Amino acid sequence: MSQLLKSFIIGASPFIFVPFYIGVTNIPENIINLKTYPVKASLYFGFMNMLSAYYGMKVGLSLRQRLLWITMISIIMIWIIITVTKPYDFKTQQRWILQYIITAMAHVITFMFIIYNLELILDK
Repeated sequence: MSQLLKSFIIGASPFIFVPFYIGVTNIPENIINLKTYPVKASLYFGFMNMLSAYYGMKVGLSLRQRLLWITMISIIMIWIIITVTKPYDFKTQQRWILQYIITAMAHVITFMFIIYNLELILDK
């Protein structure tokens, strides 16, 4: 299996998008379409992991380096998306700041721990 396809499948796997789906469903102020969220989230993480694999192969990055790179890009992208689209109906600025922090932590855990370990396991 090609590295890019493997990386897409890992990123799009339930190990990745289910925790995000559970997290979003537990936010009472959420106004996201929960019927399409699992598909969008799995495609997003699959594409981002595939992009990191492609970039890593082109410039010779290690697995950890490429995942650190894509983690930072992903956090910034999602921060921009939630700032522009306002998918939550938070009443205070403090709650918005908390959401940005939670988002960053979730992306670090997803890319640097879950995807990293799945990539290592499936490379054996």
